[in-house]
Amino acid sequence: MMELYAKIDLEKILDCFNPEYVEEQKPQPIVKTKDLGKIIKLYEQALHNSRGKMSELKSLITVHGQQVRLEQAIMPEILHPQEINLFLKHTMSYEDHQDYAMITGIFLTRLLERSYQGGFNNFEIYLPDQALMYLGLELKAAEQQPLKVTFKGKVGQECGSGSWNVFYHFLDEVGDSLGPKAKGCLFYGEKNIGNGCGGYDSGIMLSSFPLVGARRSHFILKEKVDSFFLMTEYCTFWVYDPDTLEKAKQEIRSKNRIVYVHDDEKKIVRDY
Repeated sequence: MMELYAKIDLEKILDCFNPEYVEEQKPQPIVKTKDLGKIIKLYEQALHNSRGKMSELKSLITVHGQQVRLEQAIMPEILHPQEINLFLKHTMSYEDHQDYAMITGIFLTRLLERSYQGGFNNFEIYLPDQALMYLGLELKAAEQQPLKVTFKGKVGQECGSGSWNVFYHFLDEVGDSLGPKAKGCLFYGEKNIGNGCGGYDSGIMLSSFPLVGARRSHFILKEKVDSFFLMTEYCTFWVYDPDTLEKAKQEIRSKNRIVYVHDDEKKIVRDY
């Protein structure tokens, strides 16, 4: 896998988000349901039972009197991408809830996963005004058919955590801790990105859990990055901003590639 990713050309990567290419690559859906009302009820139940701890999310949903994991509750429902955006539009009336960003981000992730499993791909998601947290949490796709998603709107912290083979395209700013534990992923940022790019922000308590950065992934960084996570491996960072390049050279460890892109020229500043 490392050698394969090392040889991928930047133009080939960006082609994944070319509108004409995306249209040609859209698969035919296998299954589709329209029980959006059921999803909304599960979502409202999760908000009502939430106590601000992501670790307790698995016990926020009750089905037939039994507490089940969120993904088990959502399992039968496969939404069309347009229905997913309708779901998000409905959630905006709950933006004042203290756990809105967390619950909505995780719910959206599981809906994307089920829709992908049902044959959909190349998602264009219109995010609410409040930046959602944990988007892409443990979102996994097939290596030969990555899940591709474009987010329109600001993205909150820990996006892409534990993702495998997911191509993310961000049209707006991205928060701290982008891509921890990601593998085989692409993170394409059009705007600024916060602290801890490639893993975790340094402000996270070191004793709470093992800190693992992204592996064998690509980061296309069109504008500024506040800081980089130290423990990434076999990743390629495509950097456009000269100030960000200096940070990358100082903060990104060996076993990673740094490529400076300037005036359509690409210079390998550091190789694996």
